[in-house]
Amino acid sequence: MRLKSAIAVFVLGLVVLFLGIGQKTFWAPPERVSVALPSSVQQAPLTVVDPAFAKFGDGKVDLDIKGDGAFTVAVGRPDDVAAWVDKTAHNTVKGADAEGKALDVQHVDGEAKAPNPAGADIWASTQSGNGDLKFAWSAPDQGDWSLVIASDGTKPAPSQLEFSYANDTSTPWSVPLMVLGGLLMLGALLFAFLFGKGGSTPAKATAAGSASGGGTKTSSSKDAVADAPASDAETPVSDDKASDIAEPKAGEAENAEAQDAEPKDKPSAFRRIPAIAGALSLAVVGALGGVAPAHADSASPSPAASAAGSGDLPVVTDDQLKRILSSTADAVSSADAAKNAKDLGDRATGEALTIRTQNYKIRASATSHPAVAPVAAQKLLTQVVPTDRAWPRTVTAVTQGAKNPTPLILTLTQKSARENYKLVSASYLLPGNTFPAMSADGVKTRDAKSANGLTESPSDAITALVARLKDPKGSAKTKFGDNTYFQQTEELKNNVIDPKNNGADVKPAFDFKLVGQPDAVYTSDDGGAVVVADLEFTVTLTPPNEGDTVDLADEAVSTLAGTKKTNKKVTEHFIDSVTLRIPPSGSKESFTLLSADRYLTGVKLG
Repeated sequence: MRLKSAIAVFVLGLVVLFLGIGQKTFWAPPERVSVALPSSVQQAPLTVVDPAFAKFGDGKVDLDIKGDGAFTVAVGRPDDVAAWVDKTAHNTVKGADAEGKALDVQHVDGEAKAPNPAGADIWASTQSGNGDLKFAWSAPDQGDWSLVIASDGTKPAPSQLEFSYANDTSTPWSVPLMVLGGLLMLGALLFAFLFGKGGSTPAKATAAGSASGGGTKTSSSKDAVADAPASDAETPVSDDKASDIAEPKAGEAENAEAQDAEPKDKPSAFRRIPAIAGALSLAVVGALGGVAPAHADSASPSPAASAAGSGDLPVVTDDQLKRILSSTADAVSSADAAKNAKDLGDRATGEALTIRTQNYKIRASATSHPAVAPVAAQKLLTQVVPTDRAWPRTVTAVTQGAKNPTPLILTLTQKSARENYKLVSASYLLPGNTFPAMSADGVKTRDAKSANGLTESPSDAITALVARLKDPKGSAKTKFGDNTYFQQTEELKNNVIDPKNNGADVKPAFDFKLVGQPDAVYTSDDGGAVVVADLEFTVTLTPPNEGDTVDLADEAVSTLAGTKKTNKKVTEHFIDSVTLRIPPSGSKESFTLLSADRYLTGVKLG
C-alpha cells in the first residue's frame, strides 16, 4: 500500500513539473501583442492616442499606419494635445484589453476641420508618412505623452492603425511548479527507498529474539513482527549472524530497551519524509510567489511619468526649443536678406515685427542705415523655459551667431496652442554683462507688480529706468550703474538739440514710457528676477514760430516722414528693447541693465 502511495506522489510530482515546464515553453504567452483599430470606428480628422497606451510594452509601442496620401504623427504633452485638438472631432485610443484583442476607442463629435499639425511648435516631435509609415513610439523624456495622427486636418485621419508592443511574458508560477514537482518526485523516491530499508529491520529483531532462547516478548517486538512482510520473516539466518544477534553488547541492549520504551504513535522516518517535502515545497512556493514578475515593475509608470502635463515640466523640451529657434532664425534671415516683412511669415509679432518692417522701409532708400540685429539659432548660450503652462507662453534664449558682436537676447511668445512661437524682442547684451543663471529644469514666471523676494517689483524697476532716462541726474541715478545705452541716449539728445541738425530755435522734447506690459518676467536661480520689456522713446521737434520749418537732417527720419523739411511739429518714435535684472531682497546691488537696443519705428507730422 505504501509503495503505491509513493508511486502516486511521484506521478503527481511529474504532472506538476510538466505544468511548470509547459508555462515556460509551449504554453508561454507570445512575446509581442498586435491589435488593430476596428474598421467600424467612425471617421474623424484627428486620432489621439492616450498616454495610458504608453504603459503597454514598457512604454515602447510600434504603430503600423496606412492611409491615403500624406499624414503626420505628432508627439505632445497631454494638456498641449487637448488644447490643440480643442473642439475638433476626433477618436481617442485609450488602450487595449487585457488579452490584447481589442482597442478601447472613444469617438468625440465636433468640428470637421483642424489646422494641419505638420510643423506646429506645440509638438515635441513629428514624423511624416505617405501611404504607409512604421512609427516607433518611445517617450522623449520625463512625463506623460500623447500622439496625434492626422492627414491635413481636413481629410479623415488614417483609419488603418495596428499597434504592437512587447507582451508580459512573465510566468510567475512556472518556477514554483517546477520546484514543487521536483520535490514531490524526490520525496516519493526517498519514501520508497526508506520503506525498503525499514522492512528488514523487524526481521532482524525477530531472529534475535529466537536465538536468545526465550524472554518475555515486548509489545514493540510484536508490532515489529506483525508489520514485517511474510517473506522477510521467513528469511533464514546463518549461525554466525544468529550468534551476533543473540549476544548483543551491553550498549546495544540498552539502546534496544530504550527503543522499546518509545511510544507506539511516534512517527517513523519514512512517515516524516512527505511532511518534510511538503513543508519545503510550500516554503519555496511562498518565497517565489511573493516575488513580482519583472514586467510588473517595468510596466508601472515612474513618478515622473505620472505627472501628466504637470506644471513642474518645462513648456518645451530642449530639442523643441532648438527647432523653434532654428525656424525663427531661418524666417528672419530670409526676410532680412529680401528686406521684405512678408517673409517673416508667422515668426515675428508686436514690437519685433514693427521694428523690422520699418527698418526694411528705411533701408530701401537709406542704404547706409544700420540693419536690425540678425537672429541666430546657434550657438545657444542660455535658455529660459518656464514651467507655467497657461497661454500665452513666453520663452527666452541667449544666442550668438557669426554676425553678432555680442550675445543676443531673444524672447518669443506663443499666444495659443495652435499658433507658433513668434519673436517679440531681440536686443544685444551690453558690454561687461553676464546673463543670470537659469534652471535647466524650467523656471517660474512671476507677477510684474509683486516685489516678493526682490528689492523692488519689476514694474517699479521699469519705472525707475524710465525716470533715469528722462532725468540722468535725478534720484533714480543711484539705482543704476553707467552703461553704453545711457551714453548713447545722451548723445542722441545732444544731436537733436544741436541747431545745425534741425534748424535754429527748434524746441526739442524727449519722453520715455513702457509699451504695454513687460514681455516676460522670470525668476533667476539666485532668487532675483529678469524683466524683458519695450520702451517707447519719442523725440518731438516743434517750430519756434508759425511759418518756421524743421529740418530733418537724419536720412532715416526724412525717409519715414516723406520730406526733408516741414513747418509742422515732428514726432519721432523709437522702440527700445531692454532686459533688466532685479536683485533678490536683502541685496545691496543696483539694478543691472543687461541689454538694450534702439530702433526708429515711425515719424509723425503735425
